[in-house]
Amino acid sequence: MGLERFRPTENMNLHVREAISGLGPAWLVMIADIDVASIITGLQAGASWGYHLIFVMLILTIPLFLIQDAAGRLGTVGHVGLGEAIGRRYGRRTALVAALPMAVTDFLEYVAEYAGIAIGLALLGLPIFIGLLVAYLVHLAIVVGREYRQAEVVLLPVSFALVLSLAASVLLFHVDLSQVAREGLSPLQPYGDPSFRYLAAASIGAVVMPWMLYFHSGADSRK
Repeated sequence: MGLERFRPTENMNLHVREAISGLGPAWLVMIADIDVASIITGLQAGASWGYHLIFVMLILTIPLFLIQDAAGRLGTVGHVGLGEAIGRRYGRRTALVAALPMAVTDFLEYVAEYAGIAIGLALLGLPIFIGLLVAYLVHLAIVVGREYRQAEVVLLPVSFALVLSLAASVLLFHVDLSQVAREGLSPLQPYGDPSFRYLAAASIGAVVMPWMLYFHSGADSRK
């Protein structure tokens, strides 16, 4: 009977450890949204339309949550990645067809990421070629090593530094809260303007990216 009293605490500790273990993939998928393409899209949206696209961004959190939640459940409960799940349900050929568009968009995403690295190196006054080569070698070591844990150990501190830098940059600019409420939170936006629609579509593409579903479910299944 004495041991029974300790079981709830042990179970709670187990749940806490499992939650912390799942934090890594979830956090990295979240940070993957804050990539070069997303930052540039956000900068352009803000420069062109001020606070007006905030309402669109808030609405996008709903499908983003549902999609990421589905991918996380697939990996943690089903113990499979999205590609493997498609293959089991619909066959290997269908899984390959579904993966091809993802591979194309993933390649284009890498092009955008390395272009962003080059821009960052140029702004810092560092040699672009050497910096890109170092970034590529680090990326290659992570991929070839196929050790998710090692990649997580490297990427988590870097991602925390990124979040802190973004938070610090917010303090450098004054935010007009009354204007945010008046323009950003209003559902009445200039949807008929082609420029607004273009940036809204770009924002949707920056938020819901197919490769994230593969990565999220695959990372969770490995954890």
